[in-house]
Amino acid sequence: CECQPLTLTLINAGMFPSSPVQPCSAFDLNHLLWASTVFLYGVPNISAWSGALTAYLMQKGFDVPSEDALRRLFGTALVYFQQVQQQAAGLTHNIVQEAQ
Repeated sequence: CECQPLTLTLINAGMFPSSPVQPCSAFDLNHLLWASTVFLYGVPNISAWSGALTAYLMQKGFDVPSEDALRRLFGTALVYFQQVQQQAAGLTHNIVQEAQ
């Protein structure tokens, strides 16, 4: 079997894992990018964000374990996502500097 790690499979599918190792959930990359941008220009309130997300998912018929669990998972995924963004920006900057 030429399987790849779950984390890479999720990223290739446009999702970002809640943990880099053995993730139990994943969030849409665009959703995390939008949340990062909203939190950059406003007050970062993971609790309010996860409460709204929980209500939305429940209205759509999804089984959500609890608002607190979603808050922790979303907050952790957002932190990892922002770290990856910062590292990618740093690598891109270094490549451009070396090319000049």
